[in-house]
Amino acid sequence: MLKLIVFETEEELCELTGLTEHELWQKGFNLDDWEIGFQSEVKLHKTPTKKDIENGYRENELIALFDLPAHWLMSQMNAYCVGANYVFLDGKHYYTVHHA
Repeated sequence: MLKLIVFETEEELCELTGLTEHELWQKGFNLDDWEIGFQSEVKLHKTPTKKDIENGYRENELIALFDLPAHWLMSQMNAYCVGANYVFLDGKHYYTVHHA
């Protein structure tokens, strides 16, 4: 079982992280044109290795693998318009899904 916390507004994200909007930007959150976000205790994607990049993956691509939790969700986030943004903060994994 995987526990995800869903957030839909910057205010909710600020409440989850304890950060201000300005601090979120500084920590790497992309708050432009996002629809929905998820906080997870576990990483939902694979970070591309040098070999993955040589085989066509982008350096910042969030790779969905069948053996990782929530594979379907990660696949959907990657397929949705421009994909997802990822930030690791204070032991939690944050994903925001962007439409433009």
